[in-house]
Order: sequence, then C-alpha cells, then structure tokens
Amino acid sequence: MVPKRSAESKTNRIVGKQGLGKRPKEKISIKDVARIFDLSEKQMRNYKMARIIRPVEKKGMQDLYDLETIKEVSEICKKYRCEGLTLAQIAEKVKVLYEEKGMELNVVNSEDKREVIQRVAKGLENGIRDLAKAVALL
Repeated sequence: MVPKRSAESKTNRIVGKQGLGKRPKEKISIKDVARIFDLSEKQMRNYKMARIIRPVEKKGMQDLYDLETIKEVSEICKKYRCEGLTLAQIAEKVKVLYEEKGMELNVVNSEDKREVIQRVAKGLENGIRDLAKAVALL
C-alpha cells in the first residue's frame, strides 16, 4: 500500500520548495495575440508601436506577451474602440493597467533598439575613420 501524501507535500510539488509564489505566466506570440484581438498581425504591430501591447520577454527574434495581460488589454481595447477612441487615446487608458501590473513603461521596442544600434554603429564608424585620418597625419 502506498502511503498518502500530506497536503503540505502536495503543495510543495505544485509550487516548489521555495514556497508559494506567482504561477508562471503563460507567454504567447504576436500571432496568438492577433487571434485574441481578432486582428491581423500587421494591425497588432501597430498596437505594439502605440504601446498598447507590450512584450514581457524576447525569445530569439520573437516577442512574447503575457496571456493574462493581453486578455485584459483586449477587453479594454474593444470597449474603447466601440466608443470611437484612437489608438493613442487607448494607449493612455492601457498605460494605467501596465502601471498597476508594475510592467516596465520605458522598454524600447525592437524597432527602436535597431534604430539606436544603427545610429551608434554609424557614430563608431565615423570615429574610427577620424582616428585613421589622425594616425595617417602622425
């Protein structure tokens, strides 16, 4: 006969020995986000640029989104789109939700990062070229 496990050992198996904590968040791709919003991936990228949806993680080149948050944001968007608000106005409303969840507001999206990296690279190239000219003059 197998001995019964106590409720405590069952809890430890579920949440780990570190104790109770937040359940791991389910992360989804932009394609899944588009399905939830019932919009195209291209439209979702506009939502991303407006900061209405915000990735919580990056896996390679793919942004991942928190499913629970996306569902909440989707409901907010549906409500305000029916009222005729623009994406910018909706973004202001959604900002409150992200603040409540403690999500980073100053995260630069991948397009912005790419642009910054390109500007830095251009500056470095110019600096190297100037150094090479200075060395040639010595």
